Amino acid sequence: MSQSPFVRPSLPVAAFIALLLPALGFLAGYGYGFGVRRAPLPQPAVPGATPVPGAPPAPLVKGLHASPDDKFVAFTGVFDQSRRAARFVLNLQTGQAKDAQTPPGWQDYITQWSGDSRALLFERERIPRPVAEATAGLYSEPIGADGVHGQPQLLTQNVNIPDEKITAGFWTPGGHLALKTRREPKSLFLLENGTPRLIDRAGVNFQQHRALRENGKTVFYTVRDVPGGALSGQSDAAALFRVENGQAQRLSEDLPGAIWVYLQENARRMVVCRQNANGTDWNWTLYAVSPRAATKMKTARVPGDVSTVYWSPDGQNILGAGGQSLWLVNIASLQARRLTARTDWNSDDACWLWRENAILVAAGGVLSKVAVKDGAAREIWRFPNAYWR
Repeated sequence: MSQSPFVRPSLPVAAFIALLLPALGFLAGYGYGFGVRRAPLPQPAVPGATPVPGAPPAPLVKGLHASPDDKFVAFTGVFDQSRRAARFVLNLQTGQAKDAQTPPGWQDYITQWSGDSRALLFERERIPRPVAEATAGLYSEPIGADGVHGQPQLLTQNVNIPDEKITAGFWTPGGHLALKTRREPKSLFLLENGTPRLIDRAGVNFQQHRALRENGKTVFYTVRDVPGGALSGQSDAAALFRVENGQAQRLSEDLPGAIWVYLQENARRMVVCRQNANGTDWNWTLYAVSPRAATKMKTARVPGDVSTVYWSPDGQNILGAGGQSLWLVNIASLQARRLTARTDWNSDDACWLWRENAILVAAGGVLSKVAVKDGAAREIWRFPNAYWR
């Protein structure tokens, strides 16, 4: 759970998206495979340049995650007009990427690295296309020292939750697998010795989870529906809760009108994003969070171009990488600054490279490393020609 992207909707539909966004969950990517060696395709257009007539479309990057040791990044590359995809692991030291096949007709989304940087957790779901032989569920994939993919292991094969479908999951700090279900009320389970134990329920939507170790126990901080809110017509009523041993304690006030709510990785701060009255920008509200309460600290206007956000590992900044520019929002002041002079990024995804004090940005089929100190950017990898179709 090293990053949590939230995509800024167009403002005329913001109210609708505020209700819909939590139900969508996080992004998903899909399959890979060639079998036939192809001649090189025309050189793709440089991101941000004037489109070249007849140039192939750039592959799309989804689910970009840096390993905890900052040696690798993993992501899904979607290509062939969104009909195919591959899981990639890029070695940041050598610049070499290894790919792995996902059966056609299925989605893979990389959710998380293990704490030792030696395995990936990814979700596999069927999509409405011709389907190859495969099994839906959550998989663990070992990653070798050189970035080579190992044999994925299905983690949910024998997990039975009656009348439910598992839609997503994440590893807790104790190494257990937490599972989220689809139907209403949606549920959160912890898999212990192969048996799912109910942790929490949301009437309509879970918006975000953080799993922590406190006093030797695994506890969950979760943003979800206020009990009875949906039934009373307040379908956007949400709040922050702390859940321990299946008992939920409410920490925050109601959070009406939130476009998204974003918890810091250690669940000690929370940002709530709402639309500003000018119809263009955002209002961000910062909360300090303890095991007993969430306290409102300040509210500030943030430029409307700040979208698709990622909290820095030290908790001091939030990166906004989904708009025309790259932005850093300082948490202490909630003031935003452009990280580079370039204003045509329109990135697919991004992540922090904490040991290098840099970020990695995927845009137009290219991965670029951007220094936080001075905004210097350089291309470090682009998709091979075979993916530009």
